Amino acid sequence: MTRPHPSPRRGSPLLGSRDAFFACHPPTGAAPDDAGFFTDLALDLGGPGPHHLIGGYALPVQDTVELEVARYDHAEAHEWLLLAQIDTDERAAMVWSDGGALYWLIRRQDLAERRFDRARFTSQC
Repeated sequence: MTRPHPSPRRGSPLLGSRDAFFACHPPTGAAPDDAGFFTDLALDLGGPGPHHLIGGYALPVQDTVELEVARYDHAEAHEWLLLAQIDTDERAAMVWSDGGALYWLIRRQDLAERRFDRARFTSQC
């Protein structure tokens, strides 16, 4: 009788919940110092992490992820939507540097056309 090979990682339950988040970045034209306030407020409302997200608004570790993938073009940043955020999760043995997160974003038009090949990735830590 053969024994199955053990998994290299322990299993972790996959759970979902419906949470209300809002954009963490300040409105266009707001002072750059306001970004930290908006992010802190979103994290306070979201509760303790990890924050794995499908859709909705990213919870950035550093700068606004929409601005990062738009190469800091504020007008274009409004076209980008979060597809997924995978946060550092020590329970699942997923640690991105010193507590970072992985983000995948896509433009509204590309999502409508299901052009996932045009999505962009960024990470923060």
